[in-house]
Amino acid sequence: MNARVMIVVLFFVLLAWLVRGLVVEVAARRERKTPAPKPRPQVPGETDDNPLAVPTAAVVETRLDGQPCRRCGTPTRVREHLARQGLREVTLHCPHCALDATRYVRITTVH
Repeated sequence: MNARVMIVVLFFVLLAWLVRGLVVEVAARRERKTPAPKPRPQVPGETDDNPLAVPTAAVVETRLDGQPCRRCGTPTRVREHLARQGLREVTLHCPHCALDATRYVRITTVH
């Protein structure tokens, strides 16, 4: 075998060995750095079985408008406000990441 060919082959073998070692090291670092997912705390209004309580329908939008987005933290805007099965279903929209989130509200009127 020609000496030049031998050098080129050895170069590529060495390069492949180095790249493989780097890939394995990066994967091991990612594995070490990835924390276990933490459970999110239950916030009133995120589920229909734990609605946010408000005194009147007039304060629903003012109470929810500007809540931070759960994905990026940007203040959200109320997109839609519907009455469903004794609850108010409010759709919040994040102008930054375009996430739509639903919040549930129960009107607690005192007689």
